[in-house]
Amino acid sequence: MSKNQNLKKPIKNAPKKKDFWLVGIDEVGRGPLAGPVTVCVFGVKMTDSEFRKCFSKKYPNLKLNDSKQLVEKRREETASVLKKDKYKFFIKSMTAKQIDQLGIAVCIRKIIENLLKNFIKSLDISEGQLCILLDGGLKAPSEFKNQETHTKGDAKFAIISAASILAKVHRDEYMRNLSRKDENLVKYGFEIHKGYGTKKHIESIRKNGVSSEHRRTFLKNIISNI
Repeated sequence: MSKNQNLKKPIKNAPKKKDFWLVGIDEVGRGPLAGPVTVCVFGVKMTDSEFRKCFSKKYPNLKLNDSKQLVEKRREETASVLKKDKYKFFIKSMTAKQIDQLGIAVCIRKIIENLLKNFIKSLDISEGQLCILLDGGLKAPSEFKNQETHTKGDAKFAIISAASILAKVHRDEYMRNLSRKDENLVKYGFEIHKGYGTKKHIESIRKNGVSSEHRRTFLKNIISNI
């Protein structure tokens, strides 16, 4: 799809087909020093504006926006109602070890490819029946012809906001649970910073060393002997 093509045309016209889906894709966890990277693919059979209008009417106290712009409580409430309303979505993560082995960009690309294949397989539809909106620099595989990538798409499009919120809540829950599952990880405070490179997190790495949840390739400028 040409970058100069009218954005409103595919979004407005695609859902007129009975079996057509509008899909939003976003990732969280690209930059942290620890933990997985997580992607969500979220789909509806309506336009983005229709989806936002329906959601706002049903949940006037909640807002679909970039997950980073919402406080944790609101993110979790929004994710909860998105799940309750049984929208079609898939979430997948790749671990710190896989990120070290493959690189963050390759991991994100592989997750997107896997999730989209699962999405169309679950509905028994073809790649051409999706109109895909992606945040930032994300891209879907080339066989998905109807795709557009938008800077700050998670703030502009409700469909991407939903994917962003679901992915963020999923990853945050994983990071919070690390300390509960493994007492050796309590000292890193993952439940507080979720693996991001805060001052306290970096101090804990220098004091306690690198754990199995840390991305060693991201730590070379912090710890010289890894």
